[in-house]
Amino acid sequence: MCKVIAADPAGLSPLSLNEKLKLGGLEEMGYRLACQAKIVGNATVTIPEDPLKAAVREQLARMKEEEL
Repeated sequence: MCKVIAADPAGLSPLSLNEKLKLGGLEEMGYRLACQAKIVGNATVTIPEDPLKAAVREQLARMKEEEL
């Protein structure tokens, strides 16, 4: 998976139908596929945190709070 979040979609090529189908609605939140979007200007993207990694991080934070 090559999902990124585009700060400003103007720097990337228009969303293709294939990319839109693979994103399944996430494009509305600024997500793009780095493997398919072409850079056509200034572009800033961020790499979202992996959902499993986020869940582990949140669980560890809860455990730490419980220790206090």
